[in-house]
Amino acid sequence: MPKGVSLAALALLAAVGWTVKLVLAEPLNRVSRRLADWLFPEARPLTYRLARFVLALTTCLAPHRRTELQLLPLYMQGASTAILNRFHPSLKHCALNWGDLAAAAAELEVDERGDRQAKALRLVSPLLREAISMHLRNAFARLGFAGWYCVVRPVAVMLFVIVVCVAQVINAFFFPFVLLYEYLSRRATAMLMSAVIRRLPPEMPAEERHFWTLAMQRDQHVPRRHVLTRRLAVEVWIRRRLPLPDRELVAERLRLKASPAARRDRK
Repeated sequence: MPKGVSLAALALLAAVGWTVKLVLAEPLNRVSRRLADWLFPEARPLTYRLARFVLALTTCLAPHRRTELQLLPLYMQGASTAILNRFHPSLKHCALNWGDLAAAAAELEVDERGDRQAKALRLVSPLLREAISMHLRNAFARLGFAGWYCVVRPVAVMLFVIVVCVAQVINAFFFPFVLLYEYLSRRATAMLMSAVIRRLPPEMPAEERHFWTLAMQRDQHVPRRHVLTRRLAVEVWIRRRLPLPDRELVAERLRLKASPAARRDRK
């Protein structure tokens, strides 16, 4: 291409560019001025626009309910008392009232129209933080409920079943030894009571002998609390003496009634 043609094309391109610049200069100037006025208004600082944006975002994000995880008492079917005091998971929903949003919007409106240069972002930022933290608390409550219901409860029930099964196996294994122990205990008690009856003094009155013989026989059938056996075992079998306890106490503990002859003697 000849050199002159190149220079002419460059000159034509420069003239067209200059013409376009002159034509678009005024519209671009107006657009930039409007954008600057919108971002940095003279009467309303930028912080008010950001505060209104934060307030609108808070209004959209604010939850209407608060969710809490509660661990209620666990009852079996037909039971009147709870098995565990805090075990059964439940979700509690409480309605929330975001009246602070309307109050913050009204305060922003008053500050924006007046001459006071308030810190608008400091006014609305705690509301946004509270809305986000409330959403996080609700999410954690739901996650905790799911964890309790899907993980903790099945594991606890499984452990309870395992413990019950192991206890039953151990009980079945030691059941013969328990029967043998109870048999030996009854035999030892009977032998002790027979020895005590034989050691009663010969000079003891008939009514007194009858009372102690009846008390020894009754004591053998008192379940899991031998009143006389505990008192006389060491004294009779080891120390070889017979210290009879208080008759009134023994009669009250064994619920024995005195014979008619004894009642006549007391009168």
